[in-house]
Amino acid sequence: SVSAIGLWGRSMGAATAILRAAKDRCLAGCVLDSPFRDLRSIVGDWVGQSRLVPRWVVDAGVDLVRREVRARAAFDPDEVRPLRAAPRARCPAIFGVAEGDEMVLPYHGRELHEAWGSDSALRMFRGEHNDD
Repeated sequence: SVSAIGLWGRSMGAATAILRAAKDRCLAGCVLDSPFRDLRSIVGDWVGQSRLVPRWVVDAGVDLVRREVRARAAFDPDEVRPLRAAPRARCPAIFGVAEGDEMVLPYHGRELHEAWGSDSALRMFRGEHNDD
């Protein structure tokens, strides 16, 4: 028999776990590795690191992709907002953040940890997004 359920997720899986934790009061806990606050921020961070593309071009590109995804999949990528969901979580969580992560910058995990609606811990570790 199952006595407790916990969620573990990495990157998009961590974002999905946060969205679920905001709705499910039966979860025993979450382990969230490299979570991000929202998809638009991730894209902005990636492009912003190169500094070759103006922000308005990034926003126009994201809006174009968003419209296409909504038309084809009846899904709005802008609704993937773990930072908005995190305060509604009621289970404990551990956030793992790689100090050298250039794919999901460390501020994402810190902000999610601070917004979490229950007990949580933040663990910073050496490495990058896809390190072992």
